Amino acid sequence: MLDARTCDQLASFVLAAPPGELRAPQACDALYRLARLAQHEPPRAGGPCALALRSLEASVRAGLGALGAKEVSKAAWGLARLAAAVQPADRPAVHRLLAAVGEAAAGGGRMDARGVAALLHAHAAAGLAPRHATLRAIVAHVGALVREFKSQDLANSLWAFAKLGSSPEPSVMHALSLQLTAQLPHFQPMELSSTAWALAKLDPPPAGLAEMMRGVHARLVSDLPADGRGTGGEQSLVRRLSAQGVANCLWAFSRVEPPPPPRLLQALLDSALALSHSLTPQGISNSCSACARLDSGLQVPLALLNARGAIASLSPQESDLGEVSWAVAKLTLPLGARGAAPPLLRAVAEALLSRAAAIAGRLDWQAAAHVDFLLRRAEKLFPASGGEAPSLRAAAAKLSPLLSAAVASSILEVQQQRLDLDHAAAAALLEIHPLPWAALPPKSPVLLIGGTAAISKAHTLSRRRSTLLPPHHPRSTASAPPVLRAAERGYSLVLLRLPSTTEALDLASHAAAECAASGAPLLVFGTRKEGILTAPSRLPAALFSVARAAEGEEGVVRAVRKAAAAPRGAHGARAEAFVRRWEAREALDLSEAGVVAPPLLWVVLPGLFAGGKLDVMTAVLLRALPPFPPCCRVMDFCCGAGSIAAALRLLPGGSAHKFHLLDADAVALHAARQNVPDARYWLSDGWDDLPAQKKFDRIVSNPPVHNGLQTDFKVVSNLIGGALKRLRRAGELWLVCQGYVPVGRMLQMHPKLIDARAAFDDGRFTVWTARRANERGGAGESHVAPSAAARTDEPMDGSCAVTSRATAVPVDIEAQEPPVLRKLAPCKSGAKRKRKARAAATADQSHQDVRAKEPPTSRGSTHVQGGPSDNVSHVYAKRACDRSLSKAQRKRARRKEQNSVQPS
Repeated sequence: MLDARTCDQLASFVLAAPPGELRAPQACDALYRLARLAQHEPPRAGGPCALALRSLEASVRAGLGALGAKEVSKAAWGLARLAAAVQPADRPAVHRLLAAVGEAAAGGGRMDARGVAALLHAHAAAGLAPRHATLRAIVAHVGALVREFKSQDLANSLWAFAKLGSSPEPSVMHALSLQLTAQLPHFQPMELSSTAWALAKLDPPPAGLAEMMRGVHARLVSDLPADGRGTGGEQSLVRRLSAQGVANCLWAFSRVEPPPPPRLLQALLDSALALSHSLTPQGISNSCSACARLDSGLQVPLALLNARGAIASLSPQESDLGEVSWAVAKLTLPLGARGAAPPLLRAVAEALLSRAAAIAGRLDWQAAAHVDFLLRRAEKLFPASGGEAPSLRAAAAKLSPLLSAAVASSILEVQQQRLDLDHAAAAALLEIHPLPWAALPPKSPVLLIGGTAAISKAHTLSRRRSTLLPPHHPRSTASAPPVLRAAERGYSLVLLRLPSTTEALDLASHAAAECAASGAPLLVFGTRKEGILTAPSRLPAALFSVARAAEGEEGVVRAVRKAAAAPRGAHGARAEAFVRRWEAREALDLSEAGVVAPPLLWVVLPGLFAGGKLDVMTAVLLRALPPFPPCCRVMDFCCGAGSIAAALRLLPGGSAHKFHLLDADAVALHAARQNVPDARYWLSDGWDDLPAQKKFDRIVSNPPVHNGLQTDFKVVSNLIGGALKRLRRAGELWLVCQGYVPVGRMLQMHPKLIDARAAFDDGRFTVWTARRANERGGAGESHVAPSAAARTDEPMDGSCAVTSRATAVPVDIEAQEPPVLRKLAPCKSGAKRKRKARAAATADQSHQDVRAKEPPTSRGSTHVQGGPSDNVSHVYAKRACDRSLSKAQRKRARRKEQNSVQPS
């Protein structure tokens, strides 16, 4: 075996060995040698190497107990490289071998620092997340051996945790940070770049992240010239970074505070330019986006993108094209009027838009939003009115419909992914045999919190031995009645869909404890991606005893309501009092939103967005809003704790507005009632439960685009899709979203929402506005005029130019409506005004038809048109068609109308 020179020769030796002769340690050595040979000559798909991997797997599994730290380390190193070298068809065999080697660590085998780090790194490099028990054992080994970790072990472990998306527990992370600080002087360039990337990628961010990143900065800057010129000597750390290492450092330093020292940033940018020929498309994307985030100017991105083939290599797979488009667009924001743009910018923008048009069918929603940002900036910097850049305008015209189609298809895909996640969570519960409620006594009440239709259907198809309430979440619209009755019932079983935050889980578990009878089981179900593996440690130990899940129940946490537990609000207290006990009162400072007022006393509850306080996006929206005309009817859609309405109420004239607050979260609406007591409140999942006749002059919103960790466009789509029917004539919609959300294209899907534009756009957040067309007067007409920002084609200060689907010509109601409708306009009741306007319009048309049927001589002999008799006839015609009058009154009016037109 030692004489093998190719993968096939080594595989032949392994296959020729008699059964049982190749033991586990020799198998690990064979994996190590196979990986080294595969670096020079990748194995053929389905060749002897694939058969040898199966034989080696059997040997490893047969001798797991004989594996020591050295063997595990060699096997892990080899498998990490084999995962990248073998053909995709042979990769499952590598994954099975890696899982077998991981079981040696989980089984309590002997491990050393190098072996643990290599095993972690191998799982991450192979893209194979270890089983929960294996990962827990590896993390325990890391915590025990971290003091022995050298620089390479630290870099590999941190990189692996970041790549797997699984941060170690705080105590282990703290130990890693201490060892990192001690070992940083010994780190080599590649280890520094991978560590910087890992620190920026870890989620949630570890404690002391800023200090660790400062240490990386200090190590890289230690051998740079003091004057900040150049990248140092040939042996300086920055000069020894590979092209990918430079790109990784730029990416990491642009996403973690504090920013790098100026001379370090300049040295990295100089290295990126020097190594531009070696940068991958992702490296180009990382470098350009770092320039945009660190405001280092257009020079480096334009130089990188102007290289031959650079833009043509950008692909949608890693969102390279979207990131580059966003970076170029953001870096153009400081540019002033037309003519201030660098000459190269037009060519680069045109090439990017052309590339986007060529691959538009493969763009995801995020990349499409970034490209749309560049399109808006290009239209502002190179307007069509200037007669310049015809090729740029042609590329933009070709791209626009393709972007809309890409957004529409990608949104459908995202929503399907969200459904798949919900179905996976439901499947984890429904795969339990027997079903949890099947063994309950007849008519036992079962509470389903945040379930799905699949669970309700499964229960319906069962023997109906228990009473399952309709699916609802304790914080959602449909949940309000059961929660109010929670303390009055003792449920025999509680099924809880895992909430998205720890605070929400804490509140939901206490509510479940209050609902459940003593000894009743609680089943929390969710997916690994949502954090179901850590849910047992987050359940309150005073209320529930957590039972070990059975084999195959990784998506379900079993717990039992303790008989002696006394949660908050027990002993028959109503749910309202239960929620009040969770209230916290804090000070809300609205100065960031441009509101000059003392801090408000503010009620917050666990699990609310931004902790129930003012978040940065809401502040951006409030600063971008123009003054509302007097006496507006304002809808705060997805109101949360009510910060938007509270801020608008404090602005000049805000006390005259009528505020309506809507949210699907019953807990959020409870807080909003305390914070904005003089508003109307609507507990509704979108517009569904709002009365149809409710219409508004302004709809403002900071809608969520995530449901837990999963992107979800349901709320934004519902808001935009229902806004047309909820706005009065010329009413306006204002909403804020992250810049990577394609709200502009979603607005274009609704042509009757006109003048859609970005009122504010800084590359991070975008404030969008659109208004309902003022088609005609009558019912639903707004009693206020559109805001100045909506009536003009010029964007607000700091905004970007906007591609609008339609240009609406303002309608002068006073000039175009008949006098009868103008007289009815001040009517307070919308329904009454609508009824009277319809009757008056019908009367006008009826009178015109009668006049048209009369011979000209008869019409001329009656009276001069426009005289008093004609006015009298018009009034009677109106009354004759007014359905609000009795039949006798209409008959008399009809007779008087006929008499009024008789020849004199």
